[in-house]
Amino acid sequence: MKKKTLYIIGGIFALLLITNPSPKSFEAYAKAHGAELEVTREYNFFIASIYYGSGSSYYLGFLGNFFHLKGEMRKKYIIEQRN
Repeated sequence: MKKKTLYIIGGIFALLLITNPSPKSFEAYAKAHGAELEVTREYNFFIASIYYGSGSSYYLGFLGNFFHLKGEMRKKYIIEQRN
């Protein structure tokens, strides 16, 4: 039972590692949505990443997708990380 649980958890973790989007993926996403952004990866958590676009927008990259972080959520997270 313990081995089976470890294999399942390991498989989920491996899936998250593999699907963490790269900066090139984010650039392609931005171009597909009509934005020419200068892209930087602010934080890399290996299973998810936070990207910064030159228009002062932050995006969460998770499972091969990108999600725009809303203002208050973004401000709270960035302030907590920098303190």
